[in-house]
Amino acid sequence: MGHATGTNLLEVPAIVVDGRGDPVTGLNRDDFAVAEDGVSVPIESFSEFDADSATEVDRGRFIILVLDDMAPPLLSRIKQVAAMFADRMSGFDVAAVLGLGVGHAVTTVSGRQVKRQIGEIKPLGARAPAPLWLEPSDSCAECGNIRPPGAALGSEAIGGTRQRPMVTIADLARQLTNIKHRLKTVVCIGPAGLFDVNVSVRSAQYGAWLTTIHEAAEANLAIDVVDVPGSTRNRSRGLATETGGHVFEDRDASKVVEKIWAATGHYYLIAYRPPAADVHRNVIPRPGSHDIEIRVKRSGATVWARKTRA
Repeated sequence: MGHATGTNLLEVPAIVVDGRGDPVTGLNRDDFAVAEDGVSVPIESFSEFDADSATEVDRGRFIILVLDDMAPPLLSRIKQVAAMFADRMSGFDVAAVLGLGVGHAVTTVSGRQVKRQIGEIKPLGARAPAPLWLEPSDSCAECGNIRPPGAALGSEAIGGTRQRPMVTIADLARQLTNIKHRLKTVVCIGPAGLFDVNVSVRSAQYGAWLTTIHEAAEANLAIDVVDVPGSTRNRSRGLATETGGHVFEDRDASKVVEKIWAATGHYYLIAYRPPAADVHRNVIPRPGSHDIEIRVKRSGATVWARKTRA
């Protein structure tokens, strides 16, 4: 997650949680340290955001729920989990709902409308996925900056079950790029193995995977995964971790949703200038990317922030 806010200035949202996964509030610039490819860099700007105290829509949460509609036996449970997010909306939070095969959704500040969108998700079955279109609503002035659908990875270009989540997330990120200085969260509900994709540098899918991460970074977009049916075990660094999100097991859905809701409602925006290309780096990045490390100088606290930039 991150985009330039000035000449060569990169902005990265960072969520800080304690040992129980609850947000840590009240931190300041001196509580953080930033490094890129092993080189420490100064923090040039810093701000703290609290969506629960928002008095206008543009300061609330921005969440897109993406449901796995390719597994009919799980869809009922997936919809139940999704509805828990709608129940928590305050009127200042923006949300929309998509299935992996559903190409159209409208942003809304209404929990009732979100539940209606959830109810419209049907099993994908043999249907071909529709082109993705996230339509802005009049209730969110900032949503007018959502870009219309354009050239995308496209399911026809890298089709298949494993690539479809990458297609969906990359397309969403492109449309949300123009909404600046704000964390956007895609909450994927379904098997973690489907959404939290990780591929080897040698894989033919690596280019598409890296493109998805870079598109998410440009849009300040993080990916959280609610693992239904809850079979996560020792997962490696996938899309969730790379974008500053997290994978949660569906053992107690209400607690999982509450943790995501709390975390996405409180974050810090940290901006820095990447080091010059000729500066010695202690870490050799993966091809096509640079490693970002944000640390917090607070005992027992953990940072959820993007790991990579293009």
